[in-house]
Amino acid sequence: MQPKLSNKGLADHDPDAWASLYDQHARDIWRFIHSRTAGNAAVADDLAAETFLAAVESIEQFDPDRGSVSQWLFGIARRKLADHKRKRTRLRLVGELLEDPPVPNTQTDHDAERVRAVLANMPPPQRDVLNWMYRDSLTVRQIAERINRSEKSVENLLYRARKRFRERYGSLQSTGIQS
Repeated sequence: MQPKLSNKGLADHDPDAWASLYDQHARDIWRFIHSRTAGNAAVADDLAAETFLAAVESIEQFDPDRGSVSQWLFGIARRKLADHKRKRTRLRLVGELLEDPPVPNTQTDHDAERVRAVLANMPPPQRDVLNWMYRDSLTVRQIAERINRSEKSVENLLYRARKRFRERYGSLQSTGIQS
């Protein structure tokens, strides 16, 4: 059985408490990430390090009543993996565009116009969070800091914005409007 970590020691940035946390969880976090990065050890190393750095930076948000330190760390690791996947996808798409100029595609052009039309007619807070999340690749935390709201509030705003976007985009698509 692992010794219980002192939240106070972590919150006070006690090096011994952090060393103990790392010793207890680093291997499991690395394995978790490694298994989800197609066995890429270098990426697993980087994302595991980012996970612990994020933990240090956000220790004041850890609430033992909401779960264990292990659950909290795995949550951070999941977010780091999601960020990595978004960045990798974006870089792949940009690389494809740079290597092979896009062939004009009427359907894609119409889809892009519909997206622009829907976004232009959305309330500014919803339009902004969608742009920040998907165009600028900001995290929920970064958006929350930008608009001085809680992360939960931003998640709710994103949920409503996505729902409104899907409804409006779907209605444009079903009516055959090409924008």
